Amino acid sequence: AIAAGQATIDVETRGIEISSSLVMVGIAYEDASGVIHSLCIPILVYDDRPYWSAKDRPAVFTTIQRLFTAGAFEVTLVMQNGQFDCAVLEHCGWKVASAFRVNGDDTLGLAHTLHSELPKDLGHLASVHTDAPRWKSMHDTKDTAASRLEVRDAAWDANFRQYNLYDCNVTHRVHKRQAVIFRQRLADPAGPRNTAALYRQFMNLQDIARKMKAGGICVDTAELARLIDIFKTRQDRAEVSFREVAGSEINPRSPQQLAAFFYDSLGEPIHHRTEEGAPSVDKEALRAIMLYGSEDACRVAKALNVYRSQYKVLNSFL
Repeated sequence: AIAAGQATIDVETRGIEISSSLVMVGIAYEDASGVIHSLCIPILVYDDRPYWSAKDRPAVFTTIQRLFTAGAFEVTLVMQNGQFDCAVLEHCGWKVASAFRVNGDDTLGLAHTLHSELPKDLGHLASVHTDAPRWKSMHDTKDTAASRLEVRDAAWDANFRQYNLYDCNVTHRVHKRQAVIFRQRLADPAGPRNTAALYRQFMNLQDIARKMKAGGICVDTAELARLIDIFKTRQDRAEVSFREVAGSEINPRSPQQLAAFFYDSLGEPIHHRTEEGAPSVDKEALRAIMLYGSEDACRVAKALNVYRSQYKVLNSFL
């Protein structure tokens, strides 16, 4: 049945990096009667143990590879943001990138080509091109405090696999509709003449992006060390300046000490609170202090902003 047309592929991982553990591979295809079938192939279970036995694993992995081998089937591989899925699968040992490049479609790329001004996430594409109900919140895979506390068991696995099946099914349906619009755009003599070229350019850039993700980028370590020294000096100076303006040995990285200083010592009104209800000293709170606060509080807030900007460069970008 897959050989008759296209196979939609979707992977689920433990994180957002290409080296993240692959949890499952989903496949959707349409049979001759037009019914879409979705299949989820587990790779890991909830506690990161292999799903397949050592005896069965080689046969399963070989079967999956047959689908990804160019020419093995006359099948179009469809993915949403295929450069990520390809990079993850290649990292796990499956050779899929060449098949996707030669005979693949990307719903993300088609969205960029057809409706560049609209959101490109699968949830939005489903709302535009299908009647699929909202499903994206059925399994929250984000690494939040709540998800880390969530009990992971066989039921958790089943829910995650159902989510993967929905992703595959909806991506398949979105692509069917996008393909119709794409063909109509190409056939329209009054339509844009560069539609096909734009889409092909996107697919070529996706392949370049995948290779960059897999290989990384070269870093000039000597230049990096030089920049770290420069910005470390700037951060230290900003910290000294902040404490001089504040007239106190406050730790500028401590929200508790900063809140006590602004709201208790200086008596500033509380304009913003954290999700837990504590007085906030985030960017919005400092902006309110600089707009409505006393002259002393405003000077300290400005000095704190300077320190935070230097701290962010050093600790986020270098």
